[in-house]
Amino acid sequence: MTKRATPWTQKGDAAVIVTEFQIDRFRNEHPLRVLDLGNGLNVALVGDDDARRKMLDVVPSVLYGSPVFSTSLDDRGSLPAIIAVRTDNGVFRIRREIDDARDSGQRVSIKSPDNVEHELSFLKTLLDGVGKERYRRVYTLNTTRIGRRLKRDRRAVIREVQRLGKYLHDKSPQSSVVSPPEVSTSSLTDVGKSLSALTAALSQQAAKDQSTTDEAPRKLDPKRIAADLAQVENQLTKARQHEELVHRDLEETRHSLTISRLRQQLTAVDKDLAQTRKPPVKSDASRAGRSLTEIDSKLGRCRQRIDELLEEQRGIQQQIDDVQTLSRVRPLLPRIEAVLLQERFLVTEEQAIELLADHVRNLEARLDSDRRRVQSRSADHEYEQTRASEALGEIDRFLEQLRRTRREYRDARERLTQQQKESANSTTAAASTSSTFTQALNDYAASQRKAPTATGPAAGIANDWAQRVTNLRERMRIDEELAGLQRDRSELEKLMQRLYAEQLVPFRVLMWLGVPFMLGVALVIYGMFIPEQTSWRHVGFGLAFAIGTSLLKLSLDRANGDRLLDTRDQVAEIDRSISQWMSRADALDEQLPHSTRPLPDQLLEAEQMLAEAGPSRPDVAPVQVARIAPASARADQRAWRSRVTDARRRYKEMISRWREFLLELGLSPALSPSQARELLEQRATESLSSDETRDRALEFQLRQLRNDLDRRRAAFAQAITQSRELVQDLGFASTGSTVDEQMDVLRESIQDSREEERACAELAETLQQVKQREIRLTNYLTKLEEERTKTTAIEEERARQHKIQQQLQAEKQRLLERERQQLVERLDALRTQRAEG
Repeated sequence: MTKRATPWTQKGDAAVIVTEFQIDRFRNEHPLRVLDLGNGLNVALVGDDDARRKMLDVVPSVLYGSPVFSTSLDDRGSLPAIIAVRTDNGVFRIRREIDDARDSGQRVSIKSPDNVEHELSFLKTLLDGVGKERYRRVYTLNTTRIGRRLKRDRRAVIREVQRLGKYLHDKSPQSSVVSPPEVSTSSLTDVGKSLSALTAALSQQAAKDQSTTDEAPRKLDPKRIAADLAQVENQLTKARQHEELVHRDLEETRHSLTISRLRQQLTAVDKDLAQTRKPPVKSDASRAGRSLTEIDSKLGRCRQRIDELLEEQRGIQQQIDDVQTLSRVRPLLPRIEAVLLQERFLVTEEQAIELLADHVRNLEARLDSDRRRVQSRSADHEYEQTRASEALGEIDRFLEQLRRTRREYRDARERLTQQQKESANSTTAAASTSSTFTQALNDYAASQRKAPTATGPAAGIANDWAQRVTNLRERMRIDEELAGLQRDRSELEKLMQRLYAEQLVPFRVLMWLGVPFMLGVALVIYGMFIPEQTSWRHVGFGLAFAIGTSLLKLSLDRANGDRLLDTRDQVAEIDRSISQWMSRADALDEQLPHSTRPLPDQLLEAEQMLAEAGPSRPDVAPVQVARIAPASARADQRAWRSRVTDARRRYKEMISRWREFLLELGLSPALSPSQARELLEQRATESLSSDETRDRALEFQLRQLRNDLDRRRAAFAQAITQSRELVQDLGFASTGSTVDEQMDVLRESIQDSREEERACAELAETLQQVKQREIRLTNYLTKLEEERTKTTAIEEERARQHKIQQQLQAEKQRLLERERQQLVERLDALRTQRAEG
């Protein structure tokens, strides 16, 4: 905050800008003008309403410490209660003129401590919640007792007068004659006027009552009225005594003058001194005499100002001493802070104790549950051991079966491999002799056609066996074709199932297609709702991503549908072929005799019978032997293949049973039999030992926590005892139920002590400023005394000035005597009225 003196006088008003403040926290945007109007201090704010509201909280703290008091006194010797206000158009008005149209946003009035009584009532016009509490604490430091006494005395007298008037109004037979007066709360003079009015009304009513004795009996009680008047007189006497005490206190506080008035007087003295320093004109002796008289008067005022400053300095020093003496909390501050620190420690320690107690309870519950679980597990331990032994026996039996199955599977596999090799060799030999055998049959048929037709049973039997061999070969070929068609059909059905499953795109493909689609949608939304210059690019990329993924998904669906239709057509074609071959097989089955033997055996038997029934040919025998060997080899191969399949099935069943058995025992299904045996033995030996170890660890932890809890509780009890002792030493109650209230009282006491320290600091600053002004006035007084030695006509002017002051004092005394005489006359009138009553 910076301040600079700017002397300025407004025409038409006694308003002088003594200081112009620039508040740094508002960046010098709203200057603040402090005006001394001769009867108080006015603060004019320049700016809008928002700035004024902000400044209301700053002005009291800024201006206190730079007091500016009024320079004139009223006829009673006290400061007048007139507050000047500057409006928006620059016009200065007194408070009496704007009481009915106030605007708290246009001004804030800061008064000296002497006018606190009026300023408190004026603060009601300020904004709610802005600056009131601070102003009340600062400016009611030394005048609270005086204002309270004035209010109490005035209110007591006013209540009595109003009650008496109401009583007279109720008891009077003519209520229109005696009416309760309107008592003003401004001064005791108005109270006396109200009493005089009551006395006159009572006398008038008594005269009327005496003239009308034949009318209704009087309802007034003279004794009651006399007692009330005596009570009012006593209260008036007490009020007068209290008023004298108040005037004495106001006379004591009147010496606290403001710096602004002193600066105004110094400015006037400087002007007069500049005029007096001009070279005197010898021809104008009267003018020089007047200048010397003015210098002498200024010299007297300066001396009086120095005395007043000394008195103010003594008063401020006395206030500082009183505040420091009355501070009961200051020597106890270290102990109070220790109590508050102890309270914080107790709160944290209590929370830690509660957490630790909860932990102990949880640990105890856990230990109990573990003990119950150990007891139940010890009861089941024997059953688990029995089950483990049974499991080990089952493992041994399973291992024996598995070894046997593996041996059988290995032998069957070797035999099958050998049979496959033999079948391959026989197949190559059969392929070489097949053409020879076919050619032999054709030659035999041709020879039979050329030769004369043989008759007899031998020729018919040979033809039957030949036809049977042909039908059996055709039937075997049909079975091979049907087996191939069935294989193709099964593959196509698997393909159809896979296509049905992929008709809705697979998850991995859908995920890879969904990511760019969602990215495209996000880009479209980003481009539509975020206004940027490149938003159309985001929308374009987003649409491209979304449309591309949608087209790709559609193409995949169409390709999958086309493949599914083609597969369905192929399956239908295979079904038609199978039906055709089945019809041919049924026709052949009708021609062949019914037999339960397989077709290769029937073909081998038919070929043997054909060879026996037909003519003996040397080239047919090798062919018959070659045809018989592959058929037997294929029969053995099918038998061994079935044994291999059975062995493989049994092996898979044993493996699945082994895995289920391991899962039932709670072991991993990937363990080998030896690893499973070791884990079962280890579980049987270590189950109880691990439970006992865990219980011992929990019991040890529980003992440690209980010891820690007991130690913390003992420390907490000791801390509470110490805290109560400290509270008792400070003079407060030590009951456990009011510890929080005691701590609140201690905090308030510390806050009050800090406020007192701030008040002392402000008073010390004010005292320093007063001392500096006193030094300047002393220097100025020395200069005036040097000027005074140069003239001889000052004594006459001083005598005249003294005479004028005596006249003024006599006039003031006359006014006081007149007011006192009025009060005495009113009191006599009341007494006379009481005597008449």
